[in-house]
Amino acid sequence: ELIRADETNVPLRFFVANRYLEEERFDDALHHLESLQIVQPAVEVLDRLVEIYRRQDKLDQMLQTLGLAVVRTGSLDALEISVPPIIEDETLVTRLLKLAARPPEDGEEATERAGKRLAAAWLALLSERFEQARKEFERALNIDPEFKRAHEALDRLPQDKKGSGFFSKIFGR
Repeated sequence: ELIRADETNVPLRFFVANRYLEEERFDDALHHLESLQIVQPAVEVLDRLVEIYRRQDKLDQMLQTLGLAVVRTGSLDALEISVPPIIEDETLVTRLLKLAARPPEDGEEATERAGKRLAAAWLALLSERFEQARKEFERALNIDPEFKRAHEALDRLPQDKKGSGFFSKIFGR
């Protein structure tokens, strides 16, 4: 009832969406999160959306949302809730990488295409698939050569397949 009384109350809607997510009422959570995405786009909203799409195995929506997050923030670092379980699931990462490699859809904008490729690059990087990360960053930069964080990551990718010291250089880990 509080939401009906004030549909513009962003903190309340986010709180309610999180409660629905905790209760695994994904459709209800999606309703609020997708509305929030329109009213006040925030990385926290994207993080929750990716988590729901992962749990529902909606790969297209998940990749699109991951791409949007990368375009907005420069990497997947800000998606603290949804990305770790993705990286832990090698099969899911492989499926997302294959999805990102599909030819663009009719009417798909360059920014969205680049975002999907960049998301794939970061997923490959975080799952230590360095050669694939390199290829995905290069493909993304062919679409959008102005993406600074992609240039930085590409420049720092290890030349050998082991990637020694890579994460400490990039992420301070």
